[in-house]
Amino acid sequence: MKYPNPTFLNRASGIKHTRRNVIIIVSSVLAFIALILVFVFKLASDQKKYAKEYPGLVGAATATTTETSEEESSETTVVEETTTAETSALGPIIQDTSTTPESSEQTNSPDAFVEGANIYFYNSHALQTVSHEERDTMLDDLKQQVIDYIAACEGERICFRYVSLSSNETLGINDLDPILPAGAFALPVEIEFYNQIESGAISPLSTVTYDGSVTTTGPSYITENYALLKQFFLRTISNYAIVYNDSLALSIMINAMGGLDAIIPNINEISGYVDYNSSVNYTAYDGTIISGSHRSSAYDLAEYANYLYRAYINEPTVYQSLINDMYYSAMPSSYSNIFGEDALILHASGRNDTYHAYTDIAIIDSDEPFVLCIYVECASAERAAVIQADLATYVERYITACHT
Repeated sequence: MKYPNPTFLNRASGIKHTRRNVIIIVSSVLAFIALILVFVFKLASDQKKYAKEYPGLVGAATATTTETSEEESSETTVVEETTTAETSALGPIIQDTSTTPESSEQTNSPDAFVEGANIYFYNSHALQTVSHEERDTMLDDLKQQVIDYIAACEGERICFRYVSLSSNETLGINDLDPILPAGAFALPVEIEFYNQIESGAISPLSTVTYDGSVTTTGPSYITENYALLKQFFLRTISNYAIVYNDSLALSIMINAMGGLDAIIPNINEISGYVDYNSSVNYTAYDGTIISGSHRSSAYDLAEYANYLYRAYINEPTVYQSLINDMYYSAMPSSYSNIFGEDALILHASGRNDTYHAYTDIAIIDSDEPFVLCIYVECASAERAAVIQADLATYVERYITACHT
């Protein structure tokens, strides 16, 4: 009897085991692929279901990099525009003036007011190089130059006042004549405002509402940039009256202090040669006889500036905000290009186009500190600016000659 060859049996058994392992592996792979296909089809089915039920969510996670970049760029632009609109270099933060907001877009609560950098007068000045006798002669020459210039301006009315804040010398031509100061009368009103703050009678953080109850016929930054019901701190209102020559802000200030009858007596204690609250008669530049109140004089305006300078020297914290506002005024001054870049010019402007009346009252600190007030009635604001610049040039030459 023959037995099978053991080597052959071992090889047959190995082939059988190998074939069985291959079948198991192939079956496992096919089963795994089938599971993946089932999962994919299930996920696709659920995606369609979610797309119907939650259209706003499906696809949000698959937005492209380009779309995300555009959204971020848009948000950055808004921040930059807001920053540009709200920040003013070396000045108070104010609302963007490019458009007039609708009441629905406006936040009626008062906006915080941020003071600009404080402005200080010079601690020292150049020594005078001429004798007092020579200076007196030069002042007489200045007076004659101003008189001759005014005489040559036919059909125009000009009032002039100069006051040295170091020597107390003065020069006035037609400075006692009634003038229409318009917004320049904010100067004495502001002085009274800060005096009342110092006494505790009023607070700069008190709020007022622009509701139409106080009206004005003059230009107004408030009416041009805010809708009714906007609230303001009185500090903001006082800033607008000087910086923007805002006639409505000036009226609101006067009203907040109790009206003209309440504050004019205090203003007149400083100077009241022409009582602002009384009616006066005078002849306008075109020969018309004018009768009315709300008039002042170049003499009075110069005295208000003189008072402010000396009061500030004695109590700087009381009047610092007013000094700042006059320096940061957004209104053009005919003096700004005359006295050099180093000169400090703190001014208040007045402009009434109906009566063709233009005023510039300023404290100027250059070789020495002085007050200059020039009032002009003429055909246009442009012509008035020329006259004011010409007369300021005479003063600049005089001051410079005293220190050369």
